[in-house]
Amino acid sequence: MASKNEAKSLPARKIALLLAMLPLAMNLLAGCGDSALQTAEDGAGHEAAPLLKGWQARERPPSSPPVGSRRELVIVATSDLHGWITSSTLYPRGRPGGLAHLGPLIAGLRAEAPGLILLDGGDTVRGAPNLAYLARHQPAAVPPVLRLMNLLGYDAMALGNHDLEVGRAALNRWVSQSAFPWLSANTLRAGGKAFLPPYRIIERDGLRVAVLGLTTPGTAIWVDARHLAGLRIGDMLEAARRWVPKLREVERADVVIGLFHGGLDGWYDRAVALRHGLPLPNASGLIADQGEGFDLIVSGHSHRFAPRRERNGDSAFAVPVVQPGARGEGLAVARLRLRASGGRWRVEGVTRSTLRAQLAPDPMLMREARGELAATRAWLAQATEVRFSKLPDRPVFRRCAGALSHMAALRLGPAALQPGDLADPASAARAVSLLPMMWRYVPPRQEELGAPVRRAHLHRWMRHGNPLVLARLQPRQAALLLGPFARHQRGHRARFSAVLYPGGLRAQMAPGGTEVLRLIREDGSPLSSNGNLPVWLTNYHWNGGGGLARQALLHPSQFTGRTRVPLRELVFRLLSDPGLELPPACRSYLAMH
Repeated sequence: MASKNEAKSLPARKIALLLAMLPLAMNLLAGCGDSALQTAEDGAGHEAAPLLKGWQARERPPSSPPVGSRRELVIVATSDLHGWITSSTLYPRGRPGGLAHLGPLIAGLRAEAPGLILLDGGDTVRGAPNLAYLARHQPAAVPPVLRLMNLLGYDAMALGNHDLEVGRAALNRWVSQSAFPWLSANTLRAGGKAFLPPYRIIERDGLRVAVLGLTTPGTAIWVDARHLAGLRIGDMLEAARRWVPKLREVERADVVIGLFHGGLDGWYDRAVALRHGLPLPNASGLIADQGEGFDLIVSGHSHRFAPRRERNGDSAFAVPVVQPGARGEGLAVARLRLRASGGRWRVEGVTRSTLRAQLAPDPMLMREARGELAATRAWLAQATEVRFSKLPDRPVFRRCAGALSHMAALRLGPAALQPGDLADPASAARAVSLLPMMWRYVPPRQEELGAPVRRAHLHRWMRHGNPLVLARLQPRQAALLLGPFARHQRGHRARFSAVLYPGGLRAQMAPGGTEVLRLIREDGSPLSSNGNLPVWLTNYHWNGGGGLARQALLHPSQFTGRTRVPLRELVFRLLSDPGLELPPACRSYLAMH
């Protein structure tokens, strides 16, 4: 029984909670009434209110479960689908993956637990070749992965960093096409207004479940700043501490699930974020370690699939965590055992497991995506004028990758620049390049010898379609950007995403060391020292990906132009030129028809 002092304090606590909710309600009302989001991308206004999907914070009465009653709640999660419907249809892979291959597993779990909650951890739409095809030929179409998620009955998904890199107009359209809310409690508009619903309350037979979404602040490193205009992605831990008490004490949630697009390893990308003055990009582990009132955390973004075997209770963190992997490789499943005690539901234990995607996809889901998959197959089958003459080893393949990237940028980049970007067209013809050398090494199969390089090969080798940026750099900045390349050349470890190929340049390194002392052009001519060196970079590295932009002190004033098409498409066009003379680095395993 509560003491008199405690009893007297109860109304005061309730008033304090209501007062705490007042700014939230005011911000929400202001956000719903804000009719337009202005972006620097295209200057067009986009309605903000539909993004909130009718979300509304409210004070709810507590649930009153019968004393001693028990319940099991099943949470099923995917993450980082990247638009994948099926891997085996688009080009053969050793292991099945894609949402269509998860359909039978989800159906089986629903038959066992009709009240299960189905969630996704973000980075959901962008990445697969079928979306790349649709973006070019049917930009307003509903992405097939969203259609399948609607059919499967998803309850919510978190906003991922790749979901923001398409521009505000496409994102708004995707949200409106989804039968479930997109969540992000730490992505805010000007004045702290909600950009997306921070959470969703789900009722299941008298059980009230809150799902809180969070997005990695590292998004500001990887996504074009134009697409983040007017947005701020705040600290994940701070957002969790702000919202979980409201979910528990005001919304009266019996169970709180964290749906996070942020990895568990707090050290990964930490140095990059510190250089940019950003919060910890991968804070899921930090939140799980401190508890913060969660009963379960679904952690995406890192593409990890865990636990590999069933775990019953034991966890490295204070809160049990599941990681659903990537590209539909499987499902993460959590079974929460609840018991009514003291007038509320209490979680007694959690069993966590993962299920691998099935070899045979769901026929109904495949029929639903049949049109897009057929068109994508034909698109990926388009051949270039180059054929495989030999199976390459890894070093040869990577040297060729760097040379092809440079040649594609130099020859085709200027014509692909966005209109009005380039003040001095002649500078593009004198440009050098610092572009990814380390494409994903997937050599052709033995039976492909003598066959042409197809668009599908480029999608294997270059997972992400990054546009190019042309910038004017100082030679010293270019040398700093080549630091990881120098370490790689000396046999030291270097982050995969940070190794750039010096196209049109030769790097002179310190004897026995990894410092780039001097850069000269390939023909031996010196570089100008006045900071007027035109350099092609990927949009990813210009925006800070790999941590190179801040290290080399790149500045927005050095920007000259950005291409309308990604590097992958430029390389495809280059290889489709019948008059192409292959660079020497490629002639040992590629040949012209």
